[in-house]
Amino acid sequence: MSFNWRTEEDRGWDHEISPPAAIASRRRRWAKLALLLLVLSLAGAVLWRAMQAQAARNREALEQDVRSSHALALRAAQQQDVELLTSLLSGADERWTDAQRSNLEDGLLFSGAAAPFGFEQPAGQSQAAGTITDIVWSPDLLEALLTSRYTQTVLATGESVLLEQTVVYRQGSQRWLLSPPNTEFWGPWQSLSAANVTLMFRERDAQAASQMLPIFESALVALCAALEQRCPDDGSFVVRLERDVATLGRLRDDRLPTFRFGELSLPSPSLVGHGVDERANKALFRGYAVYLMVASSQRLLAFRCCRAAQFMDVLAAATAHDLGYGASPLQLGDYLQIVDSFPTLDDLNQLWLGGPDSPFLEEDRAQVAAFVEFLRHKSGASYAELLLSASDAFGFWNWIQPYVEHGVVAEQTALETSWREFVLAQANAAQVTTAQAAPAQQLQLICEGDSGQRALYGYYPLENRWIYDRALTWRIPALTPMPGDTGVVLFERISGDPARLPGRMLRGHEEIPLPGELAPAYSVQPDPQARFMAMWRISQSGRTVDGVVLLDLESCGHEGPCVQRTLSGLPSWSPDGSQLLVWAPETGRVLLLSRDLTPAASPDNAVMSSHQPFWLDEDTAGLISEDATWIQTIAIESSALAAPENFLSLEPVLATLGRDGEGRSWRFTQAYGLSGAPGDTGRRPAILGAVTLPGSRALHYFLAHIDDGGQIAAIEPLLYVPQSVVTAPDALLSPNGDLLAMHLVPEAILDSRFLLYDLRAGVEVLESRSPYFNVFRAHDWSADGRWLARIGFGYIELATRGAGEQQLTRQFVSSGELQCSSVAWVNR
Repeated sequence: MSFNWRTEEDRGWDHEISPPAAIASRRRRWAKLALLLLVLSLAGAVLWRAMQAQAARNREALEQDVRSSHALALRAAQQQDVELLTSLLSGADERWTDAQRSNLEDGLLFSGAAAPFGFEQPAGQSQAAGTITDIVWSPDLLEALLTSRYTQTVLATGESVLLEQTVVYRQGSQRWLLSPPNTEFWGPWQSLSAANVTLMFRERDAQAASQMLPIFESALVALCAALEQRCPDDGSFVVRLERDVATLGRLRDDRLPTFRFGELSLPSPSLVGHGVDERANKALFRGYAVYLMVASSQRLLAFRCCRAAQFMDVLAAATAHDLGYGASPLQLGDYLQIVDSFPTLDDLNQLWLGGPDSPFLEEDRAQVAAFVEFLRHKSGASYAELLLSASDAFGFWNWIQPYVEHGVVAEQTALETSWREFVLAQANAAQVTTAQAAPAQQLQLICEGDSGQRALYGYYPLENRWIYDRALTWRIPALTPMPGDTGVVLFERISGDPARLPGRMLRGHEEIPLPGELAPAYSVQPDPQARFMAMWRISQSGRTVDGVVLLDLESCGHEGPCVQRTLSGLPSWSPDGSQLLVWAPETGRVLLLSRDLTPAASPDNAVMSSHQPFWLDEDTAGLISEDATWIQTIAIESSALAAPENFLSLEPVLATLGRDGEGRSWRFTQAYGLSGAPGDTGRRPAILGAVTLPGSRALHYFLAHIDDGGQIAAIEPLLYVPQSVVTAPDALLSPNGDLLAMHLVPEAILDSRFLLYDLRAGVEVLESRSPYFNVFRAHDWSADGRWLARIGFGYIELATRGAGEQQLTRQFVSSGELQCSSVAWVNR
């Protein structure tokens, strides 16, 4: 019998003891959980990245929408499109919206907000040239602060600076809308003080205010010294920087800047734009300082509105500029506009008298500034001296009395002439286009001197020389140019016995008498071959027209009177002068005649009535026709007028012009043929026409372009003239068909205007006051079409445009104390 002894320890040493089942299960769960967490973390990271990418895409899409709205707003500002801007404005604040629309009309939106402080856009740069530098989003992505950087030219120095402006866009139902900033954008009110100036501003403008205050203080000290006044030295000149956008518009309001209730309100620099560097801010804040100096000068000099208010405004601004603050209130280029609205001394006296409700117009401000410059130039006085004397003067004449020779009343005519010659000289100096050589022709003019005696004068542009030709005893003599500028016809325009007032042809050294019953027909384009001249035959009573004759100029000056050819109506010459169209008013027909006045085609037209015949080219003629139902068309026909084609009806013209009413309510009143559409290098023909309503003298011009197939290619709206229009006795078109000239004569004939419209560019070239009366030839084109001579108040204007140039070069010649009424080019 044997025993196998083993203890508990012996059995446990040769193998691993397994853990309990619960412990193994926990370890497996932790491992799975760690794996799950790892998977979830990876998935979260992937999802987070995807969400971030989607958020970035969403934000990019939102940013593009904001940029798109901003681009539209810039376009509205550039084109002054009120409807477009209104669709982009938040309607949450009606007062803010109205102010923005008003600022649009004044050109004060975006980069234009800096204009009142002496800035302008660089030449050739539009408001759309601003660069977006930053877009900051609200946490909910419903609001964006958009910051743009604009290049500006400082008028006072000519340097370029950069201003940054921040505007707010909020998401609307259809697009992002330009919106007023909220209160948090501006922050609470703060203030800073110096010895003379206290500045109040919002927290957003704190940095700008700290740079602005020392400039304001220095400006006020300099002004007190210039005016020999004691500065208050108690910080009582308080300037408040307002967040209200309407403050911008009030800078161009109808009153000069002043302290109201002890404070001067100016727009926050955040509305205008902050300079990106110290140089830009210095230029901006010096422009701001001008308004402080203008307002402070009134308090220092105890000036009370409103007589002489415009003069005080200009004089204080000029004094500020003289001290190195802001731009001059007058730029050299302003003189051209001053010539076109030439103020007399009596006009300036009326501006002085003013009144509490008299508007401050930019045109008036420029005129006052020009006269201040004239007075300073004439007397040698400083702007500060003129400002001091104006502040306590009893009136305009009393103010200028010490600065002119021998007193005002006795020398008013001489002073008026001196004032006019100063402006004309400055306007000539302001020309920026390439000067053209003076024309070799001479001008003949009828002018009146101080004695009231009318005489014939000559002016030679090449030599800048006037000559006296002869005295004229007629009461109201006038002259008209002969074809080819070969001479002039001098005649009397007063009704009466024509036998006692015969006309005279002045050609070279010849003076050829004309029958007393003849008077020139102004509105006829001249014979291209310069042989025939159309004349009216006046009745014996001198009050009616009996018909039309052509004077054969080649026969004039020989034995016997000039040979006359009788016509049934006014002629329209073909471009080469070989044929003419004549409208016969008694039959309503248009006749085609050869140069020897024999019929060139059958006179039987397929229209009931017709008028205004014209030529498109040598083989194509046209007219305004009207059928038995009074429906009008412009008809054209090649080679003959036997069966003119109804080419252009009123309906498409009215649709293009946006004119309401049935076709028969409107009428074609004018039609002219152009050998080539202006600006068209292919020189395709075009029709220049005008429509109006019966009983109205307002006209809407259009240009109908004709394609190579002889069909209407496009109808282009041109000038709309809502005023009364007088085109006779002036050649409506320049000889090359590029410029449209007319006189606008309202009820007050002394307010008549001369208008020149560029058909190539589709813009007005100039609009100027005119001493026009319908008995005088107030302007004349040279036969080659290069030069326009025009009579102004006390001056003659010579205008030309070089090849390829869009801008006119204008030269002004003072006529001294002569007042001229008729002008004509004549070959030397």
